Amino acid sequence: MSGEGPIESIAEPGIKATGEVLQTMRHEVAQLLNRHQRSFPGAQPVSFTRAHLEELRKEDYFPDEEDIANGVTEPYIDYHTLDRVELWAYMGDSHPRYQKYADAYISEKELEDLINLGDPLNDRVAECYLDDAGRWRISRFRDDKLEANHISTLKSVMNSIEDGVTKHDLLHAAKAVKDAWKARNSRRGG
Repeated sequence: MSGEGPIESIAEPGIKATGEVLQTMRHEVAQLLNRHQRSFPGAQPVSFTRAHLEELRKEDYFPDEEDIANGVTEPYIDYHTLDRVELWAYMGDSHPRYQKYADAYISEKELEDLINLGDPLNDRVAECYLDDAGRWRISRFRDDKLEANHISTLKSVMNSIEDGVTKHDLLHAAKAVKDAWKARNSRRGG
């Protein structure tokens, strides 16, 4: 961002808090959420599959905010060599706490750029996505998170990817969902 003032780009939504200001903000947010940990509690990915379309015909749901997973998941990263970048899923407090989930693809240039940053590469939480070739790719590191996504979250996101709902699917189901909602609403006297 070029300085203080109005937001110029959604990619740069504000001024990054650091030092004492950051610690104060974390403390206040933890108090508001009645949490003991000051780390970011994390947004929960929304899983939505074709089976949910039938659920919409049966029940009323009210969206809180738009949340599109797009196959984004957050495993731990472990770099051995360019040929071996591993993604590890958090298993919870069981033993082992982490289990290898998949391999990730990274180009020579991407690895060189990461190494040149001078940041540690191993044992960091990273946001990943599946590319058009079906390979896991790293989109960014999540140093605000202490743990990667739990394996149940990874499986839920993968289910959404594999049984994804397209815009066409939603438009095709919209009339039936709307008609079912109107019928339920009229039975309630609404």
